[in-house]
Amino acid sequence: ARAFGIYLWWATQFPKGTNLPTELRSQMSALVALKMRRQSESRVVFEDLTKEGWTPHRLPGKGWLMLLDDEHQDPEESRAAWISETEFRKLKPYERPAPAAPAQPVVPPMPTYPPTVPAADTAMDEAVSLTKTRVPAPAEPEPEPERELVELSVPDAIRAALADAPATGMSAAELVVATGRGKSQVYAGLQELTDDEAAVKVGRGRYVLASAEAGEATA
Repeated sequence: ARAFGIYLWWATQFPKGTNLPTELRSQMSALVALKMRRQSESRVVFEDLTKEGWTPHRLPGKGWLMLLDDEHQDPEESRAAWISETEFRKLKPYERPAPAAPAQPVVPPMPTYPPTVPAADTAMDEAVSLTKTRVPAPAEPEPEPERELVELSVPDAIRAALADAPATGMSAAELVVATGRGKSQVYAGLQELTDDEAAVKVGRGRYVLASAEAGEATA
């Protein structure tokens, strides 16, 4: 019926669960409650909303009311005004205003610019080229010729090790470590150097070059 503008008004002076069942209250789109006498009557009309302040039994007196509908969602105390039937018929029906259309953003017009004048060709323009110039790769250095490694003979290896020997000389065991040769090779090399008087024994089992010993003697 509401689709055709038909509304029903229901009123009672003694709201109770028997004459105001839940099935009926759930269909009411607006509730107008005048001052009531008991808290139980407020609970029949507003049910659990009494905990949020919808308590018409606490209104100041006659003519006071509470209104609950789509536009009144807070429990505010209001005062009713009495008018005659003649004045009531003069009232115009309430028309809910239509929602305002959202404002459209105003787009400013595009600015106008003077036509672009092409620049005159210059010598610099002719010199510019978009061709990528290939950069030559750096020349690789020529590999150095490999030097032929000549392995020293055992006597020469011993001679080179004795050249850095201290004044106390070097033992055969130390010469084995310094030359990297075998013990028998070192002994044979020492024998050859002493036979040629290129190396001399300066202590028990220690050798130096003959030139080194002569230098010490001369000094």
